[in-house]
Amino acid sequence: MNVKWIKLSTQMFEDEKIRLIENMPEADTILVCWFKLFLMSSKDGSFKVKNFANNTHSTEELLSVLLKKDIQFIWRMISALTEVGVMKIDGDTIEINRFWRTNQELRNSPEYKLWRADVFERDKYTCQMCNQVGGSLNAHHIKSFACYEELRFEVSNGQTLCEPCHRKVHKKGEKNG
Repeated sequence: MNVKWIKLSTQMFEDEKIRLIENMPEADTILVCWFKLFLMSSKDGSFKVKNFANNTHSTEELLSVLLKKDIQFIWRMISALTEVGVMKIDGDTIEINRFWRTNQELRNSPEYKLWRADVFERDKYTCQMCNQVGGSLNAHHIKSFACYEELRFEVSNGQTLCEPCHRKVHKKGEKNG
């Protein structure tokens, strides 16, 4: 897969994560470097940059070379970006967080599709309210998809509901979904 185009939100710079970065020293340079990393990580659709030279260079040294910045800046940048949650380093992999994705984009993501399938399997394709087996089923978030980002893909935060029961739950005005 070779991605040539990416989708950005026009409200991306209104996000609290960007605003936190904008209040830091070297904010513009940090944001440009983060955006370069985002573009690098988008090429294969993984949103990850793997340290291909980890036997000879640390992740920080690799970033210094890739971004053409001194190592002290790289340390400050990593600290700033990980602090606000737009970048994570796990071993030899740098993961870039696409925090501006809309709920609709997230609901079409591979992570969401896997979560949905796992919820259905756990519940044996049975509505947890009326016990209907099969038919038109929804994977419902017990705690709101929009409000509880950290629980979006937790199977324990999902339940299988048939469409009528799912509508009833939302009609009650419950803040979930």
